[in-house]
Amino acid sequence: MTRRTSRIWLCACAMLASCGDDGGGVFPPAPNRPSNETCHAIEAPPSADRVRPVRAFEHVGFSPEQLRGLTQLDQSPADPSEWFVSRLSGQIYAFSSDPDETGVELVLDLSDIESEGDGFASFSLDPDFGTNGYLYAVYAIPPTGTGRFASRLSRFTRQADGTFDRDSELVLLDIPQSRFHNGNHAIFGLDGYLYYSVGDGQQTETNGQNPHTLPGSILRLDVSGPDAERGTPYSIPPDNPFADGVDGAPEVYAYGFRNPWRFTVDPETGDIYVGDVGQDAVEEIDLLQAGGNYGWPLREGTICFLEDPCDDPSFIDPIVEYRHSEGKSVTAGFRYRRDDIPGLEGRYLYADYQLGKIWSIEVGVEEPPTRLEMEGQWFIVSMQQDREGFLYVLRFDMMGNEGGIYRLEAAPPPEPSTFPRLLSETGCFDPEDPRQVAPGVVPFEPTARLWSDGADKGRWLALPDDRRVQVGPDGDLLFPVGTVLIKTFGFEDRLHETRLFMRTEAGWAGYSYRWNETQTDAELLEGESSETLPNGTRWIYPSRAQCMECHTEAAGFALGPEVGQLGGAVDYGDGPEDQLAWLLEHDYFVPDIEELDALTARQEALPDPFGDAPLASRARAYLHANCSGCHRAGGPTRAQMDFRYSVPFAATNTCDAEPLGRLWGWDVWEEQRVLVPGIPDRSTMWMRMVTPGYFRMPPLATREIDDEGSALIGAWIEGIDSCAE
Repeated sequence: MTRRTSRIWLCACAMLASCGDDGGGVFPPAPNRPSNETCHAIEAPPSADRVRPVRAFEHVGFSPEQLRGLTQLDQSPADPSEWFVSRLSGQIYAFSSDPDETGVELVLDLSDIESEGDGFASFSLDPDFGTNGYLYAVYAIPPTGTGRFASRLSRFTRQADGTFDRDSELVLLDIPQSRFHNGNHAIFGLDGYLYYSVGDGQQTETNGQNPHTLPGSILRLDVSGPDAERGTPYSIPPDNPFADGVDGAPEVYAYGFRNPWRFTVDPETGDIYVGDVGQDAVEEIDLLQAGGNYGWPLREGTICFLEDPCDDPSFIDPIVEYRHSEGKSVTAGFRYRRDDIPGLEGRYLYADYQLGKIWSIEVGVEEPPTRLEMEGQWFIVSMQQDREGFLYVLRFDMMGNEGGIYRLEAAPPPEPSTFPRLLSETGCFDPEDPRQVAPGVVPFEPTARLWSDGADKGRWLALPDDRRVQVGPDGDLLFPVGTVLIKTFGFEDRLHETRLFMRTEAGWAGYSYRWNETQTDAELLEGESSETLPNGTRWIYPSRAQCMECHTEAAGFALGPEVGQLGGAVDYGDGPEDQLAWLLEHDYFVPDIEELDALTARQEALPDPFGDAPLASRARAYLHANCSGCHRAGGPTRAQMDFRYSVPFAATNTCDAEPLGRLWGWDVWEEQRVLVPGIPDRSTMWMRMVTPGYFRMPPLATREIDDEGSALIGAWIEGIDSCAE
């Protein structure tokens, strides 16, 4: 793909000749600003929810702290009114579903074990809990002599007072791990054996496809007694697929997993559904089979990283998979066998932690999953089903949302929607010719532009006449309530999609409109969609939730319009003019910003990545535009990289830094780092850019390789002599 100046936006610009913070309040309309009478942010359309999470156990006196970092919920096998919930910080609390019992009791506290955030992953109660009082816990322990963390599976015994005795701990397994891809879930099957999921621990080259190692597998243990001959505190079920230890470790029941964070047992059939968290492209739900090989790291879901030996017919396909354009951290769920939520009886439900949504599928039927829209961000870390078949979700506290325990219920029917179905009805475009913007909608053009699979783009913004923009100390533009940001995408002089990003009192929300074949209008899309364009590009139309993958809170939601990005010239109808100067002159900024110098002092101007500035500056500008929306301080990613242009190179946490995921299929496995001075083909940040199939930034519209961008970053890395630069 090459970059070229598009001609399809000229008609939209011609119309202008005729015409985080809430922006600092309301002001008298500016007489010299083009009046915007019609293009204002519109309240979100009513949700078409079929389910809604409702706070469960409201009678219980949980403190806000006790609901932080929840990881696992379980109902006592002995007493259905007794429940237990765990926290990442190492505590397990007991409480009752009896409305007359409001107390919360701390029954196990492992919070003194330093695990640097990995913490307490899960627990499982013995089927004979009422008799033996056994609880099996999975948690991280600090490095030992190996210098690596370990995932520990232990048994604790309940005392007469209801608490679990720390001194009763029986360590069953310690498995050396990294701090990521640990899996770490343990539950009992209907066969009475304990199943234990173990992630590959980032050791992709040695785990996953090796059934002789425990990481990257699901184990099956008989914890009813020790094996004196093997010297282990557990025994091996005789029908385990590698029970004799010849073709694999006796504990291994199935392998080829990356990070099976949660898996569940169907209480009627005994089927086990495994949610395997993907790395670069795919999340998957697998139906567990004895001796099964699920393909990682040779493939992710059904997507191959290598042609050979990825076509191995022994690999077991997932029952459902979805791309990272739709979610990035699967949470396994349950089959719903109640009839109180229309359309869900008998269907399997699962969730995505990052996207915070729930889907349903009919098991054994080849059909697309149905997404159950829910208002808000849910961060579903775990799901549980009680004996009556009700489903519960644990909400992890993230991005200002409180943690909690919720039960799924049927949502009331949605109200009829008046949200504009056509682009011509939004007020932001000429109703007679939606290829032209409405009066008061003004263009902007960032200097360093986001790669979008080679699409040509036009960008505009619209503010209510009585609102103005504040500027953050880092140069982010803080748009007021009522703002609409617009981006149109096209190829070869044809429009394909227009996105509206609107700020209302409820916050920011994005909407996608797909242009029709005759190019006369565009229609609102209800969810994610895709199509293969005439040029062969597979174009993804994002869902409303997916819009927020790029437009992060850490980046101030609006990405392109920031002080350092608006240093170029734009034609507002009378020839090219400096963008910042024009916006300042026409009273788009709050009154305390009166001088251009005061404005540009907030953020250094970014150069054109493909201009004539020094190579390092151009490369950093490209990374800022394409990566820093997520990869920055406070961003929604586990990676500690910071690609903001203002951050010194040494503080980007890239040079000689261990990557969260190495790239399979390259001959430099152990030598891979995020950035290796002078060597692009050992630098995962560049390797991802040039390798088909791997996840790369930005999260959307990056199926095609950006040849110019990857050449720029490759040349920059080649010119770096050391990490001290």
